[in-house]
Amino acid sequence: MKYFIYVRKSSEEEERQALSIESQLKELREYAKKNKLIIVEELVEAKSARKPNNRPVFDQLLCDLQASKADGILSWAPDRLSRNAVEGALIIDLLDKKILKDLKFPSFYFEHGPQGVFNLSLAFNFGKLYVDNLSQNVKRGIREKIRRGEFPGPAPIGYLNDYKKRNIKADPEHFELVKDLLEKYATGEIRAYEIKLKFFEAGIRTRTGGAVHLNTIRRMLSNPFYTGVFRLKEELYPGSHPAMISQDTFDKIQKRLEDEARKVDWSEDKRKDKGFLFSELGRCGECGYKIIYDYHRKKSGKEFRYYKCTRKSKVCDCKQPALNEKDMAYQVEGLVSKIAVDDYWYQWCLEEIDIWSQEEQGTVDDQLLNLETDLNSCREKLERLLDIHIDGGIDSDEYKAKKNKLVSESSNIEGKINEIKDKGDDWRELLTTTLKVSNEAHHSILKKDFKQMGKILKKVGANPVLMNKKYSVDFLKPFCFYREAVSGIAKHNSPKTTTIKKIDESQIRSGASDFCGGEAVAKIAPTRTLSSAHTVGKPRQSHCTAEAAEGIAELCVKWRTERDSNPR
Repeated sequence: MKYFIYVRKSSEEEERQALSIESQLKELREYAKKNKLIIVEELVEAKSARKPNNRPVFDQLLCDLQASKADGILSWAPDRLSRNAVEGALIIDLLDKKILKDLKFPSFYFEHGPQGVFNLSLAFNFGKLYVDNLSQNVKRGIREKIRRGEFPGPAPIGYLNDYKKRNIKADPEHFELVKDLLEKYATGEIRAYEIKLKFFEAGIRTRTGGAVHLNTIRRMLSNPFYTGVFRLKEELYPGSHPAMISQDTFDKIQKRLEDEARKVDWSEDKRKDKGFLFSELGRCGECGYKIIYDYHRKKSGKEFRYYKCTRKSKVCDCKQPALNEKDMAYQVEGLVSKIAVDDYWYQWCLEEIDIWSQEEQGTVDDQLLNLETDLNSCREKLERLLDIHIDGGIDSDEYKAKKNKLVSESSNIEGKINEIKDKGDDWRELLTTTLKVSNEAHHSILKKDFKQMGKILKKVGANPVLMNKKYSVDFLKPFCFYREAVSGIAKHNSPKTTTIKKIDESQIRSGASDFCGGEAVAKIAPTRTLSSAHTVGKPRQSHCTAEAAEGIAELCVKWRTERDSNPR
């Protein structure tokens, strides 16, 4: 009789179960030599036998048996041949039809007869039972990991799988880097392509040593794992891993992902090499299209740098003339000078803020207590919702929708709690940030640093427009008010009157909500007490914005009063 040797391992990865194939072949060759069996061919396969029609080598083996290329099969054990009911039945059917005349196993005795076939079918069934139980055990282990808040999968960039504790921990080498890049992306400081470059420089690369693909970066940016939760099959679960960013930052990232153009403007990089002073200058005042910069070189070698409209409008014949870079630099310097704060008043304001910080030693215990009460309430609702779902009170879709909402709410509350604990009197951050920018504007004018002026103008202004060779921006109101406080332009007879204070505070509050949309708002914690009379219309961060705005208003009113009484 002639035999096929058939050996199999479950994993397709070469490094896993590598010794399994070698050991099987060695044992089967010695068995064949000892029992003087004629071996036609050795067949090796690395496929799971849990599901039928998943093993091409095994299917070819059955075809060769039907073609009478061999009479029997030599394998290590019955579970190497089959772990499912379909393929087990096929082997038994071939035995009954005398197509398969014999089976040999070093670890299992088989005799061709009714009792032998019955025992073989039991062995096949035990193999199927093993993989079924293994599947149930794996699923049970995954459910237990989920209950403990452990993500049952590979850790994303910035985290590491702790194989000893079987959980996920922060990557000590790259955690802070990834956190900083996510926060900068949320505020619009960097693009996805720049994150890719930063990762490559930091050594975060693919298995082959290449740069992380942009699609991987975008998946990372849309992964809620970084907020302290994880998602499985469109369902959110609270995680035990350390959160990297707040829910508010994550929402900003999602908003930017929706708006961000995926094309890289390579022409932008080419123009930078030409030494242009300004970039991203805004829109044309006539047609609304983008302002670009270009240069012209005469035959004499003299170069001209200028800024002009793209004139791509198909509905408007734009006639706006180009603006020479020297004239643009003069106008930019004039705009920046309007919000520049010199060193004397900058230090005076910082000292005033320090006095406030020392005077206000209020606690945030009440806020934390309220947030923790809300958090416990969300957790209780999750438990009750699970009980209702188990009892059949709601279907799976409704359960997932309500659960996702509660998990997101819990994550948001936890983020607020951590933010308050980490940042005590960070309301002062907004004040010092705006003051610092205004002071940097003062120094950039002294140094004639036009590139720095252009960067500052982007921070302090909005809606930049070039019209009739005049460049204009709408200053954010905190900076407008700083300028008014320093310049000493009196709009009222006395800066100490109630009227000016009300007007000034209302102006600064309406502008503070605009400024808080930028990078400073992420650093503000709600610690300053705000009276019910002080409200802000549609703020981006209502509570924090109103308190920070009140601080700016109070500082600027006092500053203006000091300026009028002590003009140096």
